[in-house]
Amino acid sequence: MKKKLIKNVIQKICDRLTGDWILIGGAVLPLLNASDRYTQDIDLVGPKSSIQTETLALMQIAEEEGLPIEAINQAASYFFYKIEGWEKELKLIQKGKKANVYRPTATLYILLKLSRFTESDLEDCLKMIQYAKTIKEKIDQNKIKTTIQKRLQVEQEQSKIERLKKFLDLI
Repeated sequence: MKKKLIKNVIQKICDRLTGDWILIGGAVLPLLNASDRYTQDIDLVGPKSSIQTETLALMQIAEEEGLPIEAINQAASYFFYKIEGWEKELKLIQKGKKANVYRPTATLYILLKLSRFTESDLEDCLKMIQYAKTIKEKIDQNKIKTTIQKRLQVEQEQSKIERLKKFLDLI
């Protein structure tokens, strides 16, 4: 998805929905001009109190933008709300009449990527670090390193272990 499409979706969320929404995943980087990588979906975390009406409204937005309804994905909410202190790690992207859309700080963005941590997640994390340096956004390296160490203790997939170790060496 291109930046313009992501911006259109954000605008419609701000115009039609209520509460605070958080854009996460690969769609964050193009929006920040930090990457031109193509992303297949828009990962959103809705308010904990989000109701089915808002989920249906998101599907309507996707359809209006010519996207399959599953292109706006809320599955990451499950992992998002498990991260301690997430409330302090948000940056406003757009304020609307009834809804606001945020992005995670670089620290939270990286923490969210560490559980899956595919090759593209590694690339996204490196690009987010580069972006954070450009805008002078602080990154909590200790929190990230501690989380990586914990992941390494339980991870069994060798390729993911190698990526985590590589990333740990780079930060």
